[in-house]
Amino acid sequence: MAEETQLRNLNFRSNSLRGIPPGILARAFQSLTSLNIEDTDIDSTQSEAFFQSLKENRGNQLKYMAIGHNDLSSVDPQTFAGALKNIAKVNINATSITKDQVEALFKEILIKSSLKELNLSTNNFSSVNTTLMARAINKLEKAFMFYTGLTEHQVEEILNLGLVVGE
Repeated sequence: MAEETQLRNLNFRSNSLRGIPPGILARAFQSLTSLNIEDTDIDSTQSEAFFQSLKENRGNQLKYMAIGHNDLSSVDPQTFAGALKNIAKVNINATSITKDQVEALFKEILIKSSLKELNLSTNNFSSVNTTLMARAINKLEKAFMFYTGLTEHQVEEILNLGLVVGE
């Protein structure tokens, strides 16, 4: 986007972005406050460039991002977490994110993060560190975690920590 654009909210959901050069995709959304690129068939090169740009761009104005239904499993865990930590509302449902990626994100949430609302649904977290996840989830205002394969122990830990924090 050119600096003089007035566009702040953009929704490309369910349109293929696979043919867009990674460099353009990485820079194109820097002036936006809201972006929905769910189900856009981005490839690993595009997603890595996009997340790297988000992580490095200190002037990022993005407050809401939905990138669900794209395979993000190849994005470096530190890049992934560093890119998302300063966005208030993030939807990364059905993105095949890895244990390392989500644990890096949970660590960022515990250190310093602007994240308030996070949709992690339809990703498998059965092997994610229980204590780390419980602490991070309880730092958020809203978390969506349906179809995540959580164990009963993980659910219990999230709830127990919430009860302690809430007292």
